[in-house]
Amino acid sequence: MMATQSPFSAFKTVLKALYENSIKPAVTSFKYLRELLLALLALVVLGGGFLMYRSGVQKKEQKAQLALAGCLQEFMRLDAQPEKTIDDWLRVQTMCTLGYEDHTGTSLAPYFLLFKADAFMQQGDKQQAYSTMEQALNEMSSGDPLLTLYKIKFALMQLDADDIALVAQGVQDLKDLASDSNNANNDMAQYYIGAYYWAQNDTAQAREWFQKAVAGKAANASPWVAQAESKLAQLN
Repeated sequence: MMATQSPFSAFKTVLKALYENSIKPAVTSFKYLRELLLALLALVVLGGGFLMYRSGVQKKEQKAQLALAGCLQEFMRLDAQPEKTIDDWLRVQTMCTLGYEDHTGTSLAPYFLLFKADAFMQQGDKQQAYSTMEQALNEMSSGDPLLTLYKIKFALMQLDADDIALVAQGVQDLKDLASDSNNANNDMAQYYIGAYYWAQNDTAQAREWFQKAVAGKAANASPWVAQAESKLAQLN
């Protein structure tokens, strides 16, 4: 007899399809993928709420979803606020810390850490942001449809590090993600590694990675392919 997916696993499968079919085609380029990932997290929360009503998710998962919704609401409210202070982001950080501690062991626990890492970045504390993001990635399920997207985000964060070793690690992580044929988002990683070399004025390496991004793919199938084609046209 075929095993059925848990409600949360089924929802994340739907989330992946929403990203591929609706969100990804509309995206052009985000430095940290921040807007894209916030939209996806909103879908996790809102979709999770729908599942709570329709599918009887366990109570601890319901509580985690409600707590994450509070973090998301506060994060997005603050993100849209023209004037922000360190104390504002510290409040978000504290909310995420408490949310994670209260809901450790649930499917959504790593998502509290993702918000917390972003709050650290907004406070200018890169080191804490890196360590928190790394912890979140280690705790995310290998089958999480957002995992590779956040791995790409983490690599891009490292490219902005002050430590040359972290920058080198970010470059290597992006190359690994770009070369992984099982990574559905490898075209995004290929584009970004090309963009990194473009910024370094290494046109040979930039061209190589942009060409990998467009190889065998239609421009209308991916915004990253279209971006890579645009860059290649400028190099020619």
